Amino acid sequence: APPHTRPANGRPPNTQPHDPAARPTAFDSARDGSNVKFPAGRFLVSRKISITKSVSIEGAGSSATILDATPGSLGDTALFFIHAFPARVRNIGFNSRIVSNIYAYGGILFFDGEGLSPSPSGAIVENSAFVSPSGASYTSIGSRSVNDLRVTGSTFTTGFGIIFNNGFQAFVQGNTFLGNWPDQTYSGQSAFMAQGSNEIDVSGNTARSIDRANHQTLIRLFVAQGQGQGLTSNHYVGGNQTQG
Repeated sequence: APPHTRPANGRPPNTQPHDPAARPTAFDSARDGSNVKFPAGRFLVSRKISITKSVSIEGAGSSATILDATPGSLGDTALFFIHAFPARVRNIGFNSRIVSNIYAYGGILFFDGEGLSPSPSGAIVENSAFVSPSGASYTSIGSRSVNDLRVTGSTFTTGFGIIFNNGFQAFVQGNTFLGNWPDQTYSGQSAFMAQGSNEIDVSGNTARSIDRANHQTLIRLFVAQGQGQGLTSNHYVGGNQTQG
């Protein structure tokens, strides 16, 4: 049977942005396997959206469907908190104006499998765009205790792109990372970070600083952490184009 499709907004897009978290949305009534679609337009998001069904969240294109994250009642949590798998996000642009008071390890999209048994699989991001302000130290995409993370064809204009924590198999391929971190000295930030995770493929990506003269920099492409974070091993990093 074809997937069940529900629009995220029941009316055509208008010129006034609106907050999909401010009223009941298609997420509330979605069932596992649904496609939840945002039409073209701009949507203001100022509160956490919790997703507890295995759904595909789809836009009309990363430059056509824009979710504007504005300071609000987020606290130390993510904008989209995804706790059901497999989950997919594609063809959406995320434009964050938030500098602080948001979850550091996955402020925009956070795939959280902690507490689920067996460990869930399938966190997929395709053809999307992520923008955060210069000086924002949170990660755009975070994944914890989820296997098989796949991020492809997406653009990150951020200081910190993706973090993969306590998982097995991640594929980060064909993305563009444009570093806008304002500090040229040492920083823990990177385009992609693995913590206590195994079998990771980081390949075919492009990564560069936006403007090093003005301190909008890419600190590092890839970081793998073990020891206190747990064993990390069997990674492939190749075919990436980097520029300082």
